[in-house]
Amino acid sequence: MIRTDELHAHQDEPARVAHVPVHVQPVAGHSTGRELPTQLIEKYVERAMLRAETKQYPDGHWFAEIPGFLGVWASQATEEATETELRETLHEWVLLKIRDKDRDLPVVDSINLNVL
Repeated sequence: MIRTDELHAHQDEPARVAHVPVHVQPVAGHSTGRELPTQLIEKYVERAMLRAETKQYPDGHWFAEIPGFLGVWASQATEEATETELRETLHEWVLLKIRDKDRDLPVVDSINLNVL
């Protein structure tokens, strides 16, 4: 399980953020957090990644995004690195959305994380 008080605070950063550690990292102003269903979140990320669209630009760089996931994208020199970055970005974005109680996560294959 991941606890919401274990997420690093990224209040002023856009949705595509640097790596958000999942180990103990208190969020400013939060002394306790609730446990999150890690396996469900991982399943959500896996299913959402099946919707990813990847393309290569003329300069050789790769770009990937997931339709319906505004601000979640990745761009790297290789397709594999781009997909890895996209997966990490999506996972971090989901955790931040849950932590911030945004309640606007897309429902993926009947998985609705907005109730967390």
